Amino acid sequence: MYFYQSTFKTSKLPLGTRISLVLGIAVSLCLLFFFAFTIFAILLLAGAVLFVLHLFQKAGGKIPGGETPVPSQPRQYRPSRLKDNDVIDI
Repeated sequence: MYFYQSTFKTSKLPLGTRISLVLGIAVSLCLLFFFAFTIFAILLLAGAVLFVLHLFQKAGGKIPGGETPVPSQPRQYRPSRLKDNDVIDI
């Protein structure tokens, strides 16, 4: 696309150049709004599906594999047998 450019400060842009600039800006803004709204709508739909799935989920959901977790015994603290070479001891 050719845009008219003049070295004189008093000259105005031709009508064809003005129309093409306005149309180019309008088309680019329309594309931007279309893609932004599309992504927003997809994310909104995914959020609604996840919300509905969460509502109908059973309260006591099973752990994958059908195994119940075994409570672990607390481990006793044992100091390291390695020599402590820390500069700062807290």
